Amino acid sequence: MLENTTIGYCNQLLVKTMQPETPSEENITDDMRFGRYVPLKLLGKGAMGRVYLSLDPVLQRSVAVKVISLDDNIDSESRKSFIDRFTLEARASAQLNHQSIVTVFDAGEQDGFPWIAFEFVDGESLEDLLKREPLIDLERVRSILYDIGSALKVAHNAKIVHRDVKPANILIEKKTGIAKLSDFGVIKAPFSMATQEGMTLGSPGYMSPEQIDGTGVDCRSDLFSLGIIFYQMITGVHPFIRETLQQTLYATLMGEYTPIRQLRNDSSSDTEKLVAKMLKVSRDERVGSTEEFLDLLAKCTIGSPGTKGFFKSGSVIVKTFQPVIDIIKKNDSIITSTVRNKTVKLVVDKSTTTVKKAFTAAFVVLKSVPVRNIAYSRRVQRLIGALVLIILVVSSGYYLYDNYFSLHKKDTAVLRELAARDGHKGTPSQLITKCRTLIERNELNDAQEIAEALIRIKRYAAHAHVLNSIIELKDKDGNDAVREIDEGKKLRGFRRAFGKERELYKSALRDYLINEEIDRKMVDCIVYSLHMGHENCFRVWVDDKAYWLRWNSVNILQEVGQKVDMVNVYILDLKYAGSMRVRIRAANKLAEIKDKRAINALEEVARRGFSDPIVSVAAQSALDEIRK
Repeated sequence: MLENTTIGYCNQLLVKTMQPETPSEENITDDMRFGRYVPLKLLGKGAMGRVYLSLDPVLQRSVAVKVISLDDNIDSESRKSFIDRFTLEARASAQLNHQSIVTVFDAGEQDGFPWIAFEFVDGESLEDLLKREPLIDLERVRSILYDIGSALKVAHNAKIVHRDVKPANILIEKKTGIAKLSDFGVIKAPFSMATQEGMTLGSPGYMSPEQIDGTGVDCRSDLFSLGIIFYQMITGVHPFIRETLQQTLYATLMGEYTPIRQLRNDSSSDTEKLVAKMLKVSRDERVGSTEEFLDLLAKCTIGSPGTKGFFKSGSVIVKTFQPVIDIIKKNDSIITSTVRNKTVKLVVDKSTTTVKKAFTAAFVVLKSVPVRNIAYSRRVQRLIGALVLIILVVSSGYYLYDNYFSLHKKDTAVLRELAARDGHKGTPSQLITKCRTLIERNELNDAQEIAEALIRIKRYAAHAHVLNSIIELKDKDGNDAVREIDEGKKLRGFRRAFGKERELYKSALRDYLINEEIDRKMVDCIVYSLHMGHENCFRVWVDDKAYWLRWNSVNILQEVGQKVDMVNVYILDLKYAGSMRVRIRAANKLAEIKDKRAINALEEVARRGFSDPIVSVAAQSALDEIRK
């Protein structure tokens, strides 16, 4: 079964109830030692090593010693590097002090094999408990989660990520019932190239998407694994386990699982929301820290009571408003009042089962006051007409003066100041050309000094906002680029200025789109540029190998109702995307579309075999689906 599959970490742990093998089978001799520790019997073994119940002769106590197995084909340099890292991590983990952390006592090397000595826990693993009791009592679930969450908090505050949180690494002490997290300080052993090719290290059912994808781990990876355990304790089933390893990893990458309340109806919506937040595929959407998790767990109602939270019977809010609620429940009523000569009518409607949440309030519309008709004489009408004409002439004159005569004086003042302060000399047109050149050279600070000065000259302000938006795009500040575009659109001459800087804007936009997914405001800004003649460049970019440039262009074109050839987009994802999750999604999408143009690309990826095992299986499945 897949639950028993081990890739990387040892799945068996140091617990007294594990079925030991006889010493003779493991060649335990009287003179065998791991440092000062004397092995007594084998507790368990796995792909990564063996765990021995051992005696500390100095302190006369039992310890568990884990001996790490290293690949025989590992070269001496890799072996030494691993042992050095192993020693450093074991030393760091030994500093962790918490009742829910299995304490690291010692570490060393024996005959070329590293070993680490742990506190011996008399009890059973959570893995064994789940086999015996698939559905764990809800309050016990909370207790276990609190213990392990508290242990992870200590570790994460010490900048240590466990990387392998799973039921087999959680031990329940028989005497106290305290849950303890084990295997701190045990890091991944290196493998030879023959072994390493196409292999995913870790415990498949409990790895986070970023571990599967190889994009690095942090504390949120441990919380994802804990979320899987949370789900498993509540429902009795694993959220992601499928028939094959590939299907399991794919379900994890896609976040595909059955909602908790469909499997256990006595759990609360609080529980479902918390688990869902822990199992978010994107780390940025996940519970951000162990402190946040423990805070949410404390507020979470694990079970499903009739009422909960602020509106629980006897809560402060209910007690405070109970008199008002009683009055409303007794009978219908209409409350009237007068405010500033306007009648306010509040209608309180009774319900037989519950009080309606909203009051209906309406102002009684006062009778309109009739306006006295005024008869104007012909003389008065002429006078009014003359005044209106004078106002129009004066306004027009002021507008023309302000925009075409006094502007030159303001220009001169701004240009003198710019030349004196920053050394940028020339007419406004010359300065625009100079600003453009500075942007092309990526001298953004000097370019922005000129653009900011030109904004103060009305005739060139629109052009200056266009240049500023390009500068912000080059500086990877999408929000400010949007702001500059919004300001510029209010000014006369913006469309003409935008057209003049089309190529420069397009170049800056490409550099911006290639790095990351853009937000909604930026999409709106770029949609505007579509109407300015940039549609063709986006159609070219949807065929680019750069992932974010391609997908940002897809989203922008779809936003304005343009059709995109998604078969080609998914083929590019399948062949060139760095993320395993993206490549698997592409294979599945191509299987859904069933377009024969994808066959060559799918065949190419399917032949990768062990170099890309999970994606190659997905590609082969897609091929089978298309050829049906």
